[in-house]
Amino acid sequence: MKNFIFSFLALLLPPTYMMGQAQAIKGKVVDSNGMGVPGAIISAPESRTSADADFDGNFTINAKVGETLKISMLGFDSVSVPATAGTMSITLKEAGDTALKEVVVIGYGTRKKVDNTTAISSIKAEEITKTKVINASQAIQGKAAGVQVISSDLPGSTPSVVIRGLGTALGGRNPLYIVDGMQTENINNINANDITSYEILKDASALAIYGTRAANGVIIITTKKGTGDKVSVEIESFGGVRQPLKKVKMAGSNKYAYYSNVALQSTTFSQDQPVNTDWFDEITRTGSYTQNNVSISGSSEHIKYFFSLGNYEEKAVLNGLDYGRTTFRNNNEYKISKKLTLNQTFSFTSANSSPKPLSAFTNAYKQSPIVPVYFPDGKYGVSRVGDNGFASETGSSFNNVGNPVAQLNFYDEQQKSVTLQGGLKLDYEILKGLKFTSQFNGEYYTWKQYNFNDTKNIWLAANPNKVDSDYAKEFPNANINLLTKGREDYFNWNLSNYLTYNKLFANIHDVEVTAGIETSVKGPRETLTIARKNVNPDSNYWALNDPNAGHGVEYARFCN
Repeated sequence: MKNFIFSFLALLLPPTYMMGQAQAIKGKVVDSNGMGVPGAIISAPESRTSADADFDGNFTINAKVGETLKISMLGFDSVSVPATAGTMSITLKEAGDTALKEVVVIGYGTRKKVDNTTAISSIKAEEITKTKVINASQAIQGKAAGVQVISSDLPGSTPSVVIRGLGTALGGRNPLYIVDGMQTENINNINANDITSYEILKDASALAIYGTRAANGVIIITTKKGTGDKVSVEIESFGGVRQPLKKVKMAGSNKYAYYSNVALQSTTFSQDQPVNTDWFDEITRTGSYTQNNVSISGSSEHIKYFFSLGNYEEKAVLNGLDYGRTTFRNNNEYKISKKLTLNQTFSFTSANSSPKPLSAFTNAYKQSPIVPVYFPDGKYGVSRVGDNGFASETGSSFNNVGNPVAQLNFYDEQQKSVTLQGGLKLDYEILKGLKFTSQFNGEYYTWKQYNFNDTKNIWLAANPNKVDSDYAKEFPNANINLLTKGREDYFNWNLSNYLTYNKLFANIHDVEVTAGIETSVKGPRETLTIARKNVNPDSNYWALNDPNAGHGVEYARFCN
């Protein structure tokens, strides 16, 4: 009996063992019409083997029964199926329908990409997010043929985008930006993470509806909307550092003293200098930046919603040069009825910056290394040489270059701007193929700035051997300081109403007709600048309507 059981188990073991071994799996790959797909790639990741389908779509691959096979072919959607012992039949679905239905935004509507005959470059969200960018304009760089993007490392600066050459002397070269239907001057206020697509219109036929405003090209930007049937939360955070790629190698203080003495044919400077200042290092730091984004989106049968919040902070390489930007966006789509749809967009952007004079770099390379940043008594170093051949608070001046560190420390300016953009779009299907659209968009921008020029202390820093009374004697009628405050704001809006008729005849003739009117108003740009002299040095008491009558207004300018 034991021998019988052993023999029975021995008969069962070989099939079980064989199921775990690779064997020849045969099959055929066909399309949705049952035709063989030659060249289809069949891969078995677990067995690390692959095979190609022959001219009729037939294939043979060494794989395990039950192992997942992956079948792919250009122009078809890839599929994954389990391997079976018998002859397999695998059907691939053509992916061409999706490509043919892809659309691009053109002016007042969209057009199938396959039907488009004008010069339009389209950049989708997948391409935008491949590389992390600080400004929305930088997302175009290197991704659209014939479009040049020239970026600056200055925080908060607007990259230069050139589409149709350098433009004209009066018309400039900046393109026209259309953001969700709103015409705007730049897109610094947009978080690149909120963008779905860029459509770059280049030739005359594509630009015709915008007239002369589009002489330098048009960039149409569409921002994100809610998708899916569940609430989706996305969080993104990244950061980085900045350092100069290459620095100019400067001479040390002893070499400077030697060559200066040779040039002057004297022994003015000592050959054993106690100070060796690297002015470039004194005015720079390792720059850093961080970007944090969070978005919430979703949709239901009657509403699609998208909320996003982003914050960007940057400390530039130049000491004290900082920039920050906070963005908020809300896009909603309401399906009011079967024929009526309402779209609403709103964005808020607040930006803060503390500019610094870039001429400090020039002064850093010009200033002598024998000059200290500070003298032992705490006063700023100046380019004067004493009898001992060292830099001194007194003595003869040997150049007209100021202290770059003092230049940055005394430069006190702050800027703040707020940009509001929003709009409503109503779509109503009058008849099948005939749609009426009414869209209103508005933009409001406000900017504030102050600059405090500490005139007296700047003079004393450049003349450490002087005191307050010396300034009063030398400049009896001069300002002690000067506070400049400025503000600027403007409001733009546009309203468009149009009808769109679209019909496909005989499955080959796709006709689309658009007719409508548009009103666009670019409001006056109001600028006010007021300078007040001799204000309280404490910034908590700064005000243009200073109650102290002795503090006169130096000048006031108003532009409309």
